[in-house]
Amino acid sequence: MRRSTVKKHQGFSLPEILISVFIIGLISVIASSGMAMNGSIFNATYNQTQNINNQGITKAFMLWSKSDSTLGTLPTPYTGGSYYSSIVNTGSAATVDVDLMTYIQQQGIGLTEANDDNFASHRIRVFQKVSGLTKQMPLYVLSGPLVTLTYDFGVVYQTACRLTDSSCNTSSVHGSSATLTSSNYTSWTTSGTDFGAAYVSTLPLHEAMLNVTIYRLQTIRSKLLDAFNIQKLGVAPGDTTDWFVAPNGTGATNLSGASATTNQGCYDGWYSLNSGTVNVLSQLGLGQSEYGVTAWGGVIQYCRDYDPTYAGVLVQPHYAALRINQSVSTAASPDTSIIGNNVFITF
Repeated sequence: MRRSTVKKHQGFSLPEILISVFIIGLISVIASSGMAMNGSIFNATYNQTQNINNQGITKAFMLWSKSDSTLGTLPTPYTGGSYYSSIVNTGSAATVDVDLMTYIQQQGIGLTEANDDNFASHRIRVFQKVSGLTKQMPLYVLSGPLVTLTYDFGVVYQTACRLTDSSCNTSSVHGSSATLTSSNYTSWTTSGTDFGAAYVSTLPLHEAMLNVTIYRLQTIRSKLLDAFNIQKLGVAPGDTTDWFVAPNGTGATNLSGASATTNQGCYDGWYSLNSGTVNVLSQLGLGQSEYGVTAWGGVIQYCRDYDPTYAGVLVQPHYAALRINQSVSTAASPDTSIIGNNVFITF
C-alpha cells in the first residue's frame, strides 16, 4: 500500500514578503496623501469662505454708514460676553444694530457667522477701527479754500482664537495681530494665524458727500445771481439798492445794521438758510430741507451784503456770500467767533 505524504507549510517566501510590504506601503502612501489632500482642500475652502465673509461685512458697514443716523461713521466694535472686538450684538433690538444685521444678511452672511466662524470651536472674527482721521482738500477738489474731512478706517479679519481660549481671548483684541491705531493704520496687516483682512474706510463716502455739498452751494449761488440780475433790469445807472434776495413775508428776519468788521465781513448779518423764518430758498425755487444744509446737515448761511475788504463800510457794487464750517464733515454750524474755522464763497 502506497503511503501518502503531506507537505508541511513552510511560511511566506522572501519575495512574497517583499511584495506584501511594498503593497502595504503603497496603500499607506495613497491613504495619507488622500487625507492630506482632503485637509488641504478643507483649509482652502475654509479660508476662502472667511475671506468672502469678511469682505461682505465691510460692504455691510459701508451701507450702514450711509444712513442718516450714522452718516460717515463705522459701527463700534461689539464687546459683550466673551467678545471684545467683534462685529455686532446679534441679540440687540437697537435700531443701529438691527440695521447693521440686516445689511450683513443682505450680503448672504448668516448672523451666526457674524462674530465667529460658526464652527464648534467658534473661532472669533475681529473688527478694529480708528476714528477721527482727517484729510484736508480744496473745496473744489483741485482749487478753492481748504475743507477738512473727518473719517473712520477699519479692518475685519478671521482669527484662530477660540471663544473659550483664554490665552488669546483678551480684553483688548482677539488673536495675534496688533491693535489698529492712527499711527499704524496705513501699514497694518494681520500676523500669526490671523488672516483674511478686509479693509474699509468712510473717506470715499465723505468725498462723495462733499461733491453733493459743492453742488448745493453752486446752485444757491447761481440762483441768487440770477435773481439779483433780474431785479436790476431797468434800474437807472448809479442805483445803490442791494438787489440780492432778502427774507420777506410775515415774521421775516431782519438782520440789517451789523458791522462787517465784527461780523466776518457781513453788513446785513448771516441768514441761516435752514431757518423757518428765512424764506430765501423758497424765493429761489429751492427746497429748504435739502439746500439749507450741507450733505452732513451742517447749516449753510447767507449774507446779502458782504464786504470783501472787511473795511466796515458799505461798498459798491454789492457782494453776497455763503458760509459753512471748514470742518464740513462734522455737520457743525459756522463758527461765529473764529473766522478761520469757516469757508466763504463770495459773489
